[in-house]
Amino acid sequence: MPRSLDPTVRHPVRREPAGEAWVLGARSHVRLADVLSAQGWRGVLLTRRRAPGCATPRGFAWRELSDPRWRVPTGAVVFSLVPLDALPPWLPRCRRAVRIVALGTTSVHVREASPDAGERTRMARLREAEAYLAEFGAAARVPWTLLRPTLIYGDGADGNLGLVRRMIERLGVVPVAAPGSGLRQPVHEQDVAAALLAAARHPALANRACDLPGPETLTYREMVTRVFAVTGRKPRVAVLPPRLLRAALVLLRRLGADGLSPTLVDRMNVDQCFDAAGIWDTLGVVPRPFRPGAPAGNDSPTRQPRESSGSA
Repeated sequence: MPRSLDPTVRHPVRREPAGEAWVLGARSHVRLADVLSAQGWRGVLLTRRRAPGCATPRGFAWRELSDPRWRVPTGAVVFSLVPLDALPPWLPRCRRAVRIVALGTTSVHVREASPDAGERTRMARLREAEAYLAEFGAAARVPWTLLRPTLIYGDGADGNLGLVRRMIERLGVVPVAAPGSGLRQPVHEQDVAAALLAAARHPALANRACDLPGPETLTYREMVTRVFAVTGRKPRVAVLPPRLLRAALVLLRRLGADGLSPTLVDRMNVDQCFDAAGIWDTLGVVPRPFRPGAPAGNDSPTRQPRESSGSA
């Protein structure tokens, strides 16, 4: 592995000019507040409710999103980590911001035609929220950037990889729909945080939506095999006929298991990959390869950002 991509090696971080940040959904697993605090930013962390014993990063204070009194002051940067379809009601309170950087998802590209009606409805809401962000930014003259990560992983992330890990810990084996060839690009939560921070001050990314894939492209089956490294167990992947696995998930769902839509089976063999080079070059961040069991370290390698406004 090239040393520049080794996730266990600390790298000097190019410090962004610090400012005032208001973080919506600050308890997200992306943990942006810690990154901002380490680089000297100050501001407010907004969340639906603060967990008991939750630490307060230096320079920041906690407030509840439901508090009707908060308004983003002139010149502050807004970082939104809330689900994108939950963002529109809060945008009017952000009209004095100097920039809005929001987190979306590449799922809008691959689940719009899902056979699951619930997923189609959710994707429609996300698309509407994307459009509303652009419309609000134009009307309020607030530059915005939308970053759509692919499959986020890390210490705090859950989702599909969390489900895989729980199967390993409880069953010792992970079922995969044959042949398990769908392509994936996992991206580390700390690299997502670094990307959000870099996007906040990058002029070429103003008023743009950009996909944010991980740097490695691997099959679903290969991805599952690497997750076994977290537990230290020998990889055991049960490659099953899709029809059989789909029927099993339908049964589990009827028994009350959440998050086990049969569409998960279909997507195991559907490619979900995007341009992995342009956006990271533009941001000046070098994302780490997919090593779910490796120490994350504190920093993401950086390079000088590309100033051109070419396609990301």
